Amino acid sequence: MPPSRPGRKNVPDPKSSAEGQKLLDYKKMLKKVQKELPEADARNAEEKERNLETLKNDLDVVLKGVKDPRNKSKRDQFLDSQDAVVEKVDEAIGEVEVMLSLFDDLRQERIEVKDKPVAVRELRKSRNKCSDALEEALGQFLI
Repeated sequence: MPPSRPGRKNVPDPKSSAEGQKLLDYKKMLKKVQKELPEADARNAEEKERNLETLKNDLDVVLKGVKDPRNKSKRDQFLDSQDAVVEKVDEAIGEVEVMLSLFDDLRQERIEVKDKPVAVRELRKSRNKCSDALEEALGQFLI
C-alpha cells in the first residue's frame, strides 16, 4: 500500500480495483503527455502538429474518464481533488490547442518571417503553461 499523505487515510492499493487501475493508467498518460510535449521552435511544425493531436486525444481520454460521474466515490480515495485534476487537464488541453494553432500558422506560413520569434515565444509560453498544468494535475494523484 502506498504511504498516505498527512491528514489522509491510507490509500488502498490502486491495482486492487478497476477504478484505481484506470487512475494509474490516466496518471501514466499525463506523464507521457508531459514528457512528449514538442520543443517550442518552428522546425518540423507539421510533425509536431501531428504529435500534439495525439497528445490532445490522450488528454481528452483522461478528462472524460476523471469527469465520469460513475464511481466518483471510488476515485476520490485515489485523488486529493478530482475537480483540480479536471481543471488542470482542461487547462493543459487549452494550451495544446494554442500550440496546435501556432504550429499550423507556422506550417502554412501565415506568420511573416519577422514575426516568427514572437510566435516561438508564444509556443514556449504555452508549452510551459501546459507542462505546469500537467504537473499540478499529477500532484493530485495519491497513487
